[in-house]
Amino acid sequence: MYYVLDTESASLSGGVVELGWLRVDSQLNIVEEFVSRCNPQRKIDAGAYAVHGISDEDVASAPTLAELAKRLPEQIDMIAHSATFDARMISPHISVGRSLCTLALSRTHIKGTSNHKLPTLRTELNLPEQKDHSALGDVHTTLALLKHIIAITGIDVETHFKRLQAPRMLSKMLFGKYKGVAMLDVPADYRKWLASQDIERDLKYTLERLDTL
Repeated sequence: MYYVLDTESASLSGGVVELGWLRVDSQLNIVEEFVSRCNPQRKIDAGAYAVHGISDEDVASAPTLAELAKRLPEQIDMIAHSATFDARMISPHISVGRSLCTLALSRTHIKGTSNHKLPTLRTELNLPEQKDHSALGDVHTTLALLKHIIAITGIDVETHFKRLQAPRMLSKMLFGKYKGVAMLDVPADYRKWLASQDIERDLKYTLERLDTL
C-alpha cells in the first residue's frame, strides 16, 4: 500500500494545520480517504493563511499531528508533490520509508507547461477539478498527476519508486531564473544558496557533488 499525502502548514518552517491522505493499492485504486484539520501548536503565519485560508480559530480544537499519526502504520511509503517538504512537515510523528515525488517526476517527464506547480499541472493537463491548497484536493490532484505520468511513461508506480531511490545527477537546472542552464554554468554562490534550501533529493545530490569539484 502507498499513501498519497499532503499537508497544509502554519509556516514554511513547520506546523501542520491540515493533513490528508489517500491509501492506494499497487494499481492506484483508492482504499481509504482521510482528511483532518490539525492543531499545529503554534501561530499560523499570515503568508500561510493567505495560501490555504485556515485560521488559528479553525484548528484550535483540532487533534495534534501526534494524535493523527496514530491512524497510520509505523512507517509509510509516501507519494507527494514536493515529497521532501511534506516529509519534513510530518516528522517526527510520521515516519517515511520510501517516498515518490511527483514534482520531481513531472519535471522529468512533463514538458511544455508554464511550471510544475500542482495547480498549474492540474489546469494545463486537464486533470479533474479539485480545490487547490487543500489537503484533500491536493492528494486527489497528486494521484491524478501520477496516473498521467504512468500513462505517458509506461512505467508502473513501483518501478518509479525503485528508480527514485538512487539519486541522480542533473545536467541542467529545471526551474528558476537559471532554468535550462547547465549546472556547471550556474553561478557558484547561487548553487551554494540553493543547496541550503528545502529542495528535492536529486537537486541536492547534484549541488553537493558539484561542490566537491
